Amino acid sequence: MTKGAVRGAAIRQAHRAVARFFPTAVVLAYHRVALPALDPQLMCVSPERFADHLHAMGQLGQCTALRDLVRWSAIGRVPRRAIVVTFDDGYADNLDVAEPLLRAAGVPATVFVSSGDLEKGRRFWWDELEALLLHTVHLPPMVALTLQGRRFEWPLEAADIVSGSSVGTEAADWDVTCPETPSPRHAAYRDIARLCRGLTPDERDMVLRSLVAQVGEPPAEGEHRRLSPAEVAELSASAVVEVGAHGVSHSRLSVLSPEQRREELWLGKRQLEEITGRQVDLLSYPFGAPGDLTDDCARLAGECGYIAACANRAELVWHLSDPYRLPRFLVRDWKAEEFASRLEAWFEGHV
Repeated sequence: MTKGAVRGAAIRQAHRAVARFFPTAVVLAYHRVALPALDPQLMCVSPERFADHLHAMGQLGQCTALRDLVRWSAIGRVPRRAIVVTFDDGYADNLDVAEPLLRAAGVPATVFVSSGDLEKGRRFWWDELEALLLHTVHLPPMVALTLQGRRFEWPLEAADIVSGSSVGTEAADWDVTCPETPSPRHAAYRDIARLCRGLTPDERDMVLRSLVAQVGEPPAEGEHRRLSPAEVAELSASAVVEVGAHGVSHSRLSVLSPEQRREELWLGKRQLEEITGRQVDLLSYPFGAPGDLTDDCARLAGECGYIAACANRAELVWHLSDPYRLPRFLVRDWKAEEFASRLEAWFEGHV
């Protein structure tokens, strides 16, 4: 058995021991409640299934607000089988679709909003990339990018969308986890999205400008609309939703300088407080996996005035969890039975 396998087995055993002997909580990470034509990043849960998820939560645990979990954890009193609902990014459907369902179920949630370009209504960079490469009907024979001194090329022969739909019926169910790609445009999308994730905001904007110059302005798809400032304020006033921060530009903090990391965390908080007129002291790190963070992220979050920060690592929360690296379980568009089964397994320490 390799060292990695031994370490993984030890971690799983530790999780099961924690679940058995200590009160634990599950923090869930959602992004959108919607049914778009395409979902290449697997960010969406349908409204029907989200309602089913909320029902299952009420049957299998105790739904609580993230702020309350942080407060109880600080005094060593994590509620047994507590469930916390969070959303990342700040899409308009969090207000239009998710909030009414949360309110009807009496389930609190925290929506972490990226504050950059809210007034401009600019799409997130991955949605801009989707519009450019997956929704544009006619693409050139090739697109090319020069990044950090390297040239990348993607041939796009026969890349026109020929179906009556603007997305192509043959690729409606494709996502970036699929081993195959249905067309050259999908291969280019997956590669460029992976590259953009490791870029600074300026480098990423340069990529998008270059693609627009080669492809043309993308269609104005309305399915990926972000919250407007007024909608962020409206969401913040909800009886069941609290607005938290999610950085400014939705960039991996690990690719930024220490000064840029501090600016992302501090400015994201300040901008949302100006919009909502309320204190914003809960944070979700953009992307939030271990490789997306640096050793100083927790310290910077505390210095910027946050009381807790969520990461994306599939573990249970217990009274010894670091409040500035709270683990979460990413939720997909699962049917009610699968969601309930996974939730029960998580509570038992099978992560």
